[in-house]
Amino acid sequence: MVSDLYETMKSIPGGVIMLTVLVGILVLAVLFIKYNVVVLKALGKFNTWITGKITGKIGSKVKAVNKKFKRTADLYVNSPANAIYRYFDSILVNTGLHRSGVTVAGLLFFLFIMSVICTAACTVVFSLEWLSIPALGVFFILFVILFRYVSLTRVEQNEAHIMDAIDLLVSDVKSGIFNSIIRYQNSFHESIRPYFLECIDDVQNKGYSFTTAMESLTDKLGYSFADFAQKAIYYESKREEGSEGIFGAIIELNRQRRILRRENAIAFKTIKTSLLVSSLMIFVFAMYTGLTDPFISNFLSNTILGRIMILVDVLLVAFVINYLAGIRAKTL
Repeated sequence: MVSDLYETMKSIPGGVIMLTVLVGILVLAVLFIKYNVVVLKALGKFNTWITGKITGKIGSKVKAVNKKFKRTADLYVNSPANAIYRYFDSILVNTGLHRSGVTVAGLLFFLFIMSVICTAACTVVFSLEWLSIPALGVFFILFVILFRYVSLTRVEQNEAHIMDAIDLLVSDVKSGIFNSIIRYQNSFHESIRPYFLECIDDVQNKGYSFTTAMESLTDKLGYSFADFAQKAIYYESKREEGSEGIFGAIIELNRQRRILRRENAIAFKTIKTSLLVSSLMIFVFAMYTGLTDPFISNFLSNTILGRIMILVDVLLVAFVINYLAGIRAKTL
């Protein structure tokens, strides 16, 4: 079927280009998901460049827009602006892009530019004409879903790194939690290490109390660290003989959480694989049928309804995968 599809595509003007573009988009999406750490670091460097000397005016404008956006979101808590800002801000926090100075407005600007580039390429190849406007919206949504998906997978990864850090600190709890943080500061995973270094700096150089520093650290690390932080504050203030036992429940909870995450990962992988294989089979069958049946080919390629159906189908698959990732990343 694949060879027949390729031969059929060769017989259509621009058919090979069309197939190459579609396969290229799919491959890039898979590479982004698989190697998201490298891509996100590159995006951080892109942000540094865009706010640098070459495009200082654009960078200043983006920062000004983000400042107004954040102010509006903070003033009107129940407004759509607040929901949108928090949505994209959570992506930045989960992916660690906020540490590179990427703002919500900067991320939206980047996604919009990428959407324009992809839309322009598809408009030239597929002659979308006025459908380029909804195609721009589809590409933008796809990029948002892609970043959201990666951010949700990073939530799980960060949770695992936080649990490893807690296990490490509890193993040496008798010397004190803060002393353990100092001792193992270079042993924490690089994704959370900067937060612990900031905690050390808060106490040693800024004069913060241990309680204030731990509360600040909890705000950065989230719910996975909250229970341990509360017990650490209590332990450091009391330091009673035998009180180390209060951390036993956390170790057991983390063990159970790891088991559940492992089971969820297996179930999610099975569902995701089935969905992707089914979607690929439907896509190949639709392409083959459309290129061998003149009526279907004309309907999908030359009619407005056919092109809209293709755009909607792509969005549906993306939304389902994103929804499944959201369920998987929920708090256990």
